[in-house]
Amino acid sequence: MTRGMLLGVSNTVGILAGVFGNAATGNILQHGGFIIISGLYLVTWATYREKRQAVLGGQHVRASESPVIGHITN
Repeated sequence: MTRGMLLGVSNTVGILAGVFGNAATGNILQHGGFIIISGLYLVTWATYREKRQAVLGGQHVRASESPVIGHITN
């Protein structure tokens, strides 16, 4: 398989994922999926927060103390 073919295949797979992902999200939301989407969001947020706590050693960092956000609010 040449590089050009590999690029074409990977682009096709990416486009198909975008098309079917949008269709699936629309279908879920049309059929009362707000609770499902909200649940997925909460699980994702909780997982992120748990991993962040593990990296920080259990310390709680406020957004205003974050080096990324702190300079914006000060």
